[in-house]
Amino acid sequence: MPELPEVETVRASLTPLIQGKTIRDVGTNWGKILTNGLDQFQEQVAGQRVERLDRRGKYLLIRLSGGLTIVSHLRMEGKYELVQHADDPMHKFVHVWLTFTDGSQLRYRDSRKFGRMTLVKTGEEMQLSGLRTIGPEPTEATFDVDAFYQTLQRHKKQSSP
Repeated sequence: MPELPEVETVRASLTPLIQGKTIRDVGTNWGKILTNGLDQFQEQVAGQRVERLDRRGKYLLIRLSGGLTIVSHLRMEGKYELVQHADDPMHKFVHVWLTFTDGSQLRYRDSRKFGRMTLVKTGEEMQLSGLRTIGPEPTEATFDVDAFYQTLQRHKKQSSP
């Protein structure tokens, strides 16, 4: 299962590959991965530009122009790959693809089909069930030692004899 460091690696690796590209269309052969449905993705994502990629916990946040964000959770073994030509052969476990106006294609591969992508208005992603209750990021900039200590004090555990 991709953990937080692996998702951060995915974010850092994909950023220089897709940032600034404009999405021409979206496709899938397993509609359940797109929680809003393929029609909504096609209607709202086509023509949008990839502004940047962020990460929150184990979620990849693909920020698009037009005030939209694709929230992606890789689940057990989801992976992204960029191919330079949309007509390159597709691996049998590729279930979602974003085709860019330059002819390249971002493909999401997931043999177990556990991963999910949800399209939301940017700024509303923290209302999704998986993100709503997520704790603080473990970074120097966002980690508050005093708040962490106070949280630990609220949890009572019986001490061992």
